[in-house]
Amino acid sequence: SGDGAGDGKNDLFKIKVKGADEYEIKIFNRWGELVYESSDPDQGWDGTIMNKGTKLCPEGAYFYIINYTMKNRQENDGKGPISGTVTLIREK
Repeated sequence: SGDGAGDGKNDLFKIKVKGADEYEIKIFNRWGELVYESSDPDQGWDGTIMNKGTKLCPEGAYFYIINYTMKNRQENDGKGPISGTVTLIREK
């Protein structure tokens, strides 16, 4: 398609937590609005706004937070959260 979308290169953002028993990821825009959430570690964010069909999020920085617990964890050991930023760029 020439714009890089759907070409299989960095089309999805996902972070798997190996050995996680429970997993949840949320991605927010710079205004703190939730644009994506999932409890499936195999599912990734494709840069669209959740529940808005194929409405594309604008380019820019997004904040993610992952809450998880590990299998067979000791009390207060092996649980999230992990947080950070991801930059959404669309190839022209």
